[in-house]
Amino acid sequence: MTLGSARRAGAALVLAGALSPAVVAGSEREAPSLAEALYLGLPGESRVAALVGAASASVPASGFGCRNCHGRDGRGGREGALSAPSIERAVLDRASARRPAYTEAAFGELLRTGRDPGGRLLDSSMPRYVLDPAAVHALWSYLDIRAGIERRRVSADAVVLAFDGRAGADLPAAMARALGADGLILHGRRLRFVSIDEPERLDAIEAFALLFATVRVTEFRDRNIPLLFPLTPLQSRPRPDEVRGMFASRSDQADALLKAAPATARVVVDRSGRSMISDLIASEGRSLVDPSSLTELDGDVIVIGDRETWDQVARLAGPGSRIFGLGSEMAGAFERLASSGAHLVLTDATMASDASAESPARDRFARTAAALIVEAVSLAGRDLTRGGLMRAFDRIRLSRRDWPPIDYARHPATGTRESVIRHIPSRPAPDRRDGRTMSRNEP
Repeated sequence: MTLGSARRAGAALVLAGALSPAVVAGSEREAPSLAEALYLGLPGESRVAALVGAASASVPASGFGCRNCHGRDGRGGREGALSAPSIERAVLDRASARRPAYTEAAFGELLRTGRDPGGRLLDSSMPRYVLDPAAVHALWSYLDIRAGIERRRVSADAVVLAFDGRAGADLPAAMARALGADGLILHGRRLRFVSIDEPERLDAIEAFALLFATVRVTEFRDRNIPLLFPLTPLQSRPRPDEVRGMFASRSDQADALLKAAPATARVVVDRSGRSMISDLIASEGRSLVDPSSLTELDGDVIVIGDRETWDQVARLAGPGSRIFGLGSEMAGAFERLASSGAHLVLTDATMASDASAESPARDRFARTAAALIVEAVSLAGRDLTRGGLMRAFDRIRLSRRDWPPIDYARHPATGTRESVIRHIPSRPAPDRRDGRTMSRNEP
């Protein structure tokens, strides 16, 4: 790759923010009800105990939410080798060949003792719960509410999907071009798109799913609306029934950097990345450097951090620096770093080949997102639920020349773990000694 093409590719990648604008918004919402916390198994729920296994060990119920086995839409599913039945209210309210119809009292008996209305004792793999009548009533009622939550903004002739308006108008425009001028109709429903300018109250969004979120997943507290193709790399391992990304996670990209950098490279990492990085470097003996203690930046340095960290790095960077970083995190400081004379080494999670480098990363991202949405909605079928949509992704494998291969069966949250390493040589600068133009890192 020539210096010019490398610089153009690097600028396109990084100045696209590796897709992401620098927005980190909180997702304020009221504390979930007890019933919602139990159903979803939300972390921190300690008001109810679950009795687990043959020994009936008592543990917080937060680790044993209904959706873990029965699915977020309650339609049933699998947990390992075990098959779980539907717990939709419409199903429980009807008698079957194996049992009478459930009542609230029978539902409470099932939860407390594991015995169904026909007297059959369920396998001990289903936890028993220590619930008072009020909690049983709340959860029984919530099952009725859940059906509406799972079908929010799905009508007979349309399904409404929302864009995060702060992601920029170019992404929806590119997606619309990919879908065609007249939009798309699947299973008799037209896909309709709306823009949400301030989605802080994510639980109140009037849409079936939210696309291109600028809110980091770590800040995303609503568990009801699916989050599709967020613009920041996933940092943790989120639940695939909540989030489906489209490029390598922050951890996977950091791992790629560590493999590309010399063993002697220092690792500058802030609090947000410290726990992630410490696992990756535990066996390598690398030293971690806090950004606040950084006073010089010579040699090879791996940087994992937020905008403040990169501002500090940009102030200290110079011709003697070779800086390794995630493309998405380096974005805001790229121009200052490139003009400092430092050699930049960055991850490209869009894996743009030379052949597709002229097509902006954000256009390719939007086109691939359009293909994934069409495939997922098609696979989910006419009786569409949010849970059904998210399960449909498990069956999607997508191979395109302008995006990394996607396989959600192998990589449920991100679809891929692949990224490539790009080298952006230092920019030529005038040599004040004799007027020649030379690279700043020439001897």
